[in-house]
Amino acid sequence: PTPIEQTLFKMHLEYRQRLFQGAFHNNPDYSLWYGWSAMQQALAAIKNMAGEMRGHCQRPASPLSSWPGAFQRPRSLYPPRSAGRTSL
Repeated sequence: PTPIEQTLFKMHLEYRQRLFQGAFHNNPDYSLWYGWSAMQQALAAIKNMAGEMRGHCQRPASPLSSWPGAFQRPRSLYPPRSAGRTSL
């Protein structure tokens, strides 16, 4: 398994259970420090690993991306806003 999968597994089995146990036993300190905080740290680590993985694999540029106006909406469909218009 990849490091991301291992972290997800640990989040699912360990941190989620600690979060639930802390809430069930009415111990918010345990739930926060050993459940929620550990879950947030693991999520940040997963996002960091995902960003590193995406950095190593760059997609080739689309042939249409060099065309000017390739991804712009046509202006005729959207009338200009008037300066004195107020929202409801």
